[in-house]
Amino acid sequence: MAKDNTDNSSNDIADTLERELSDEFGKAVVQSPKSSSVRANPKEATPARLPRRIEGGFLGLRDDLDERARSWRNMSRAIAQQRPLLETLEAERGALLETLAKTAEEAVADGKALALLMESTKNGDVTGNLTERFDASVNTLEELAGVSAALTDNLLSLRSSWEQYFSLVLKGQEMQEGRRPD
Repeated sequence: MAKDNTDNSSNDIADTLERELSDEFGKAVVQSPKSSSVRANPKEATPARLPRRIEGGFLGLRDDLDERARSWRNMSRAIAQQRPLLETLEAERGALLETLAKTAEEAVADGKALALLMESTKNGDVTGNLTERFDASVNTLEELAGVSAALTDNLLSLRSSWEQYFSLVLKGQEMQEGRRPD
């Protein structure tokens, strides 16, 4: 159904352009000076002449305008689709950075507790359980490694998404300036 609306609006645009252009062409012909016995000064500018041929005719013009409108819609959709992905990746990055900071603090605290327990064991106090402390430190470091890997993946995805978004914005600017994107 959206396709029918697009086709109808394209036909309406083409009909309107055709009507307005033929009105303008008709006015130019009607307003052209009648032949007179007085010769015009050849150095004066001659009135603009109508083109003898419009490449592709009015249908060609309509097709070109349809293509440009389609390009604008596609660019708008692509930018609109890319933006939520960027926002999601940025939010995920913020959460991962918070988790990284928390996990890094835990790893430092576990490392200090393990160092204290090892010192006390060296001094003859064997009441602490070194096995549990080593296991806790290993688990914290594995969690830290997991968060670090997730943050690395997020950063690579964010970079790729930003590059795509930036490329789309540049193409949009080229379209806005009237150049055709490659």
